[in-house]
Amino acid sequence: MLKEIRVSNIALIQEAQLQLAPGMTVLSGETGAGKTALLFSLKMLMGERADSYMVRDGAPAATVEGVFQEGDKRIEVRRRLGADGRSRCWIDGEAVSVGELARRIGPLLELHGQHEHQTLLDPSSHVAFLDTWIGAAAADAKERYRSAFAAQQQAKRDFDELLRISRASQHDIEDARYTLRQIQAVAPLKGEYEELEAELPALQHVDSLATATQNALDSLRGEGGVSDELSNCSFELGRIAGIDAKLDQVAARLDSLAVEADDIAMELRAYNDSLERDPQALQERLDRLGALDGLCRRFGPRMQDVFDRMESAQRTLALVDDSQELLADAQKRLDAAEASLQQAAGDLATLRGDASDGFSDALTRAVADLGMKGASFVLACTDLPRAAWTAEGSQHLELLYSPGTGVSPRPLAKIASGGELSRVMLALKGAVDLGDAATLVFDEIDAGIGGTTAILVGERLAQLANDHQLIVVTHLAQIAAHAQTQLLVTKQAGVGRVPQTSIRVLEGEERVTEIARMLSGTVSEAGLQHARALLEG
Repeated sequence: MLKEIRVSNIALIQEAQLQLAPGMTVLSGETGAGKTALLFSLKMLMGERADSYMVRDGAPAATVEGVFQEGDKRIEVRRRLGADGRSRCWIDGEAVSVGELARRIGPLLELHGQHEHQTLLDPSSHVAFLDTWIGAAAADAKERYRSAFAAQQQAKRDFDELLRISRASQHDIEDARYTLRQIQAVAPLKGEYEELEAELPALQHVDSLATATQNALDSLRGEGGVSDELSNCSFELGRIAGIDAKLDQVAARLDSLAVEADDIAMELRAYNDSLERDPQALQERLDRLGALDGLCRRFGPRMQDVFDRMESAQRTLALVDDSQELLADAQKRLDAAEASLQQAAGDLATLRGDASDGFSDALTRAVADLGMKGASFVLACTDLPRAAWTAEGSQHLELLYSPGTGVSPRPLAKIASGGELSRVMLALKGAVDLGDAATLVFDEIDAGIGGTTAILVGERLAQLANDHQLIVVTHLAQIAAHAQTQLLVTKQAGVGRVPQTSIRVLEGEERVTEIARMLSGTVSEAGLQHARALLEG
């Protein structure tokens, strides 16, 4: 669960810190007070996209920090969004990417709002609702189907490639033969080009290298050279060894320097002796490099491209010679993969078909508990043409909605109101376990509802709060009264008359007054009495 959130410089929020408890927490307040900024802050913690326009005017950056508790494990999260749009994230003090933040923290929070309503209106998402309701059996069947689907696609690609090669034109075959002849005439070796490039500078500048190393050797080992001088220094210091420990340390370093100078001299001598002064060998290497460069110009630009072209030509010619036998084998593999896919598709379709009525009935009962009595759902299933199968299955499933008896079920997008969609989402959350998140955030759950329906929605949210931490943004007193904690979001003039959002916990009579305001927009004695009645349950 989310235990704490700290927000700095997001929209109208300059500084805010909230301690969140288990159960249901409600955010209330006038429209425009800053509730949206808090939801944006939660999305930032989840790793969702963050736009720099949400950074408070004049601030260099916005920051959100959250503390989560998972059993005995405490997780501290921080995200900084600069006014320039750059985002940085940390988990337990370690810098992470936004993608890593979404992967690790996103599953801890589940947001239900306008975006989720749009998901509900997308028929392609409906099959996931059914599969989640079915549970492990659907997950296993879908995994088998997806594996078979991927295998069939690969077998089809292999067959199509062989078929293409078997139908290669005479021009394609001659082109492959020409390519192979040209490359094999040069017979390039792996790594040869790079070795030549590394060797040539030394061969081309052998005289300069020889002169330089010989001069260095003379300076080291010649008469009066560095080695002689170091030996003299060591002799002088050796005469007074043992008198002063500090000087003995310097003498030891000098001895090491003399040994190092001798080692360098030996390496220079060996290098000088290894230099190859052979104009013919140099020319042979230049010619060889030129031949390899020629291959790169024709088939490159890199040597790896040359090898790839050679292998492609070899494969084309080999397949042309054995194309009929290879095609027959590929056709057998494709037929076997198609049969496996058909079996997996049938198993998945049967499982979904057997469960669809139960799912629709469960959802119908769930929305009836939310004041939508008479409403019903049907999961329409249509077999897709073989060419239209996807990784999700061989059928198109769509949840159809009827608002009342005698009304034909139709797509949700055509007839469901905003309030109905809110309740369908809430019903799905009750009938289908749509996720493992410990913290659920509901925004606009009260859209288009009121009165008795609002009471039912509030009761359903209270039931969810028995198993989840809930954060609910609402304008309805009937919902707010069910919360264990109520936070009031207000907007007031800040420094320099810049509006500023403040958030505080409501307790005692303050909460009664806010509930009364939410009931009628004003505070009256009758409203206060009604508010107390709601809070007392």
